[in-house]
Amino acid sequence: RAPEVMPGPREDDVLRVLCVGGSSTYGLLVSTNEATWPARLERELQARGHRVEVLDAGVPSWTLRNSQSNLELQLYALHPDVIVVCHMFNDIVANPDPAYERDSRVEDVRDLWRPWRMSALARAVERRFDQHARSVAKKASVVRDEGVDAFARNLRRLVRRNRELGARTVLVTEPSCLRPTLEESRW
Repeated sequence: RAPEVMPGPREDDVLRVLCVGGSSTYGLLVSTNEATWPARLERELQARGHRVEVLDAGVPSWTLRNSQSNLELQLYALHPDVIVVCHMFNDIVANPDPAYERDSRVEDVRDLWRPWRMSALARAVERRFDQHARSVAKKASVVRDEGVDAFARNLRRLVRRNRELGARTVLVTEPSCLRPTLEESRW
């Protein structure tokens, strides 16, 4: 969403922070790039005297696995120092789909490259016509243990890969996305 950054040399003393996630990282409900939380994070860190650039790599409707594929295929080439991961809601919505768990077992992301499945528009159209997906809108009652295990597997893989490439990982999430209170959201 923010200005494009090309791989290549950069100032050594500038900390590069890369934010990945779905629509809340992208800033789907805000009108300008400057209003996204990654842009606000950059301004706050710079105001405190840090030499930092924060890149917004959020994509609406993407799951953690989609972001992992994007990291492997494109974003690791930017040599981030820190990767902030904000995934949860889309993964919960995808949880009932057996492909979510199956994809979590694939190591080589090139085997997952399905551009039509990564398109927010294609997924919206598919959901419109898929009766099962409409039942997923009820989310809380359909979270599968296999999907929870898949999410944990994806997180472990992402943290391991970030470490291998010298990037620190920061995991962030929303306080609750299923029900009005934290207590009601535990599963």
